[in-house]
Amino acid sequence: MEKVAEFINVKSYRQALARLCRLAGSSTSDGRRVLDDWERCYKRSVQAFKRAMVCLVREDGALISGEEVGNDALLWLQALDEHCHRDISCQGYFCNFSLDDGDGLIYLLPIYQKSVGASRRKQFGNISCWLKYHRAVPLSNPQGIPVDVTGIPKGYMDWAAKNFAGKTIRIAVVHFTDGIAPNISYMGPEHFVCDGVSDENKRLETALDYIRQAKHQGAHILLMPELTITPVIRSKIVAELE
Repeated sequence: MEKVAEFINVKSYRQALARLCRLAGSSTSDGRRVLDDWERCYKRSVQAFKRAMVCLVREDGALISGEEVGNDALLWLQALDEHCHRDISCQGYFCNFSLDDGDGLIYLLPIYQKSVGASRRKQFGNISCWLKYHRAVPLSNPQGIPVDVTGIPKGYMDWAAKNFAGKTIRIAVVHFTDGIAPNISYMGPEHFVCDGVSDENKRLETALDYIRQAKHQGAHILLMPELTITPVIRSKIVAELE
């Protein structure tokens, strides 16, 4: 957060927003995303949002600390999202979308505002729920692993014919019938938090059994429904497959 505060204090607001987006998508020690923890301590109010917006334009020389940003990272994420949108709306889209946030390059892309209504904008655990005007796409990371950004195929039929001609891709879909249920706490009519499943060990055994069955039947891809395995189960599955 110190780097985010440093960007804010020197008025590099787009770099600060890009940095927060990268941090939101990073992993915690137990395999979750940092964004999950930010959502749990979200304190936004109209007054707090207005104060954050004022801090981004004041000229009194007062500095923002990393601790202040970290106390409610989502508030600052949204304030920076709003501020950068207003700034670009006034000056036009003249800037370079490729930014260096201190850990590598990120594309900070504006969202076409008429393309709204996607379900991901209502999902906790998805940064699209919190960003109204931008999307951030990392192009590199501290580990030196390259990230490729590819274009959307203009014609799906032609693209599929080119890449899968003469090939058969077998896809298996899991339907869990082991009686294990997700632990869900509702925070509103459309927002909820899933803290895990009722029995991780039993669900792990079931998942591994389905993987063995899919492999035996020659499946190339195995799909598991959303909220049916946890990060802990996923890491144990990876360990088994290795």
